[in-house]
Amino acid sequence: MSADIYVLTYGNIYQSGYIFSIDDLTATTSSIGGKVFSLSNQSPAAHWSPDNFGIGVTELSTAPPCNGASDGQCNTSLIVGYYSSTPSNSYAAGLCKSTINGYADWYLPAICEMNSSSTVTCSAQNDIQSKLITTNIIPLNANYWSSTEYAASGIAWFSNLSTSGGGSDFFSNKNAQLVTRCARKLTN
Repeated sequence: MSADIYVLTYGNIYQSGYIFSIDDLTATTSSIGGKVFSLSNQSPAAHWSPDNFGIGVTELSTAPPCNGASDGQCNTSLIVGYYSSTPSNSYAAGLCKSTINGYADWYLPAICEMNSSSTVTCSAQNDIQSKLITTNIIPLNANYWSSTEYAASGIAWFSNLSTSGGGSDFFSNKNAQLVTRCARKLTN
């Protein structure tokens, strides 16, 4: 019997993305857990949503079904479900539900997944800004939508992922045109 062994660290390309989060607390019979950030942008610019309605996945949401600030996968499911009759290529979370580089389980990252030193209160976690951008593994300087709504209706959080500036988070009307880039959880 033989086994494939991979030594992985932040920034490695694995399962079609750059590793930004590692969870090595999985069972010894499984691979590590973690998350990756897609290799490329899904759009030069897209709306957060086709309208300004509130879905309810704000930075203040902590009760089920989603922790709005940190669970982008859950947020994306709610957003895509809400806009199920809208073409998925017309808004940011819908773009992430496409099959990208052979994987169909992508999602729009939550604000704390993008930058845990955000102005939003984030629990300690590995994030895209600190593990990939600040370290210059991916040199970016653009405004990227998060899946987290701002508590005020019609507005959503975005992160300026920036090698030069350390990243900052802001909010904007959902009809603004910002860049979309997706994340996914590693699979065994």
